[in-house]
Order: sequence, then structure tokens, then C-alpha cells
Amino acid sequence: MDTNNWLVNTLIYYRQMQFFSHYQDLSNYELVNEVKKIAKKLYSNAYERFFDKRNDWFVLKLDIQRVFDIDFGSIYGDYCGIEGINDSIRQLLSIAEISRGFFAPNKVISYYINQCNGKIYSEKDLLKYFDHLPPDENIHNYYKNIVDFEIDGSRHLIVGSYDPSITAFQINKLIINTGYQFYLGEVGDPTTMLLLNQEEKQKLQQDRGLRVNVIRSGGDAILVKFT
Repeated sequence: MDTNNWLVNTLIYYRQMQFFSHYQDLSNYELVNEVKKIAKKLYSNAYERFFDKRNDWFVLKLDIQRVFDIDFGSIYGDYCGIEGINDSIRQLLSIAEISRGFFAPNKVISYYINQCNGKIYSEKDLLKYFDHLPPDENIHNYYKNIVDFEIDGSRHLIVGSYDPSITAFQINKLIINTGYQFYLGEVGDPTTMLLLNQEEKQKLQQDRGLRVNVIRSGGDAILVKFT
């Protein structure tokens, strides 16, 4: 089978699993052309060599409404400063966009809390708070970034993080009764995160040989709910 026929068959398979659903009006061959355009835009003329490898993950990464790429090398390879309030909100909403409607937060706000659980509402005020800490202290031990949102009339709090998988780990606890969870694909550069149920997970492994792992670790993240 040549690469183009492999790509057609691969896209047909994933369409049946509700990937690329925002292109539902396109025929299978029209979708192939559209996917090639997306790949070329992202990877320039080198995109063809990715298809030649016949790697399903490369194809799935092109469905930005179902997958979220995490560059762990960038996250943990550089110094992490203060988690920005707006960045934390954007990250939560980006994860919600790939949740297939199973995680739909609203009234999202973000702030910091200090070691006395006092709230700080801006990076500027957080820096002023740091000025009063003992010299040479690790500032990350003295505050947390909190993302506060509402689901079905109840407020929830999670800890903001540079690492989207830590955010997704906390969301998994909230949506566990839906039967869906966020999974990480095979570790790569970047690593793909997506939402699946158990049946879909098993099907991807059996049919396509794809290994995914539910996110089970959230570092020092906390999860709070109140009504």
C-alpha cells in the first residue's frame, strides 16, 4: 500500500472514532487534501516525510479539536517563573476545547494564594509579597496559582501549572463519572494528550497498536469543591 492510500485508510478509521469531525462535510479524499495542507503549514515541505513514516500519532496531532500537544522538554528543561493568571485560564479553556463537551467550565477566574491562604489577584501584588520573604527562600514554596470555575452550579478549584498534564490530572477527578479521562500518548517531542473512554482506548491499542496511559500523577496539585 502506498503512503497516500495508507493516509486515506487511516483517516477513514479515525473519522469513525469521531476524529476530524469538524470536517464532516468533506469526502475522505477531500479530507486527505485538507490534512496535507495543515501538515504543510505546520512543517513546511518536510511534512511528506512524516506521512512516509506511517505513524498514526502524526496524523492525530493534526486534529487540534481532539488533541493537545505537550512539550515536556520545554516545560521542564527551562526555568519556570510565576504561573501567569491569564495563562492558567487559557490553558484550562484549551483543555476544555478537546474534552468533547465532557468538561465545560464557565465563570473561570484565577488568583494566587499565599501560605496563609490569603488571596492575591495580580502578578504585581505577588511580587510585592515576595519582597517580604526571607532572603534566598524558594518563592515557589510560598504560593500557589489557583484556577476557580463553575460546573453545573458548583464551584471548583484546581492548582494552575505550567504542565497541562497536571491540570488534566485534576480535571480527570472531576469527570471520572462520565467514563472519559484524559490520556497521554507515547512519550515524544511533543507528547499528545487526548480524551478517551475505556472502550476507545482498547480499540486504539488493538486495532492500531497505539499505547495510551491515563494521567495518574498530579505533583502537589490539590482539588477542592464547594457549593
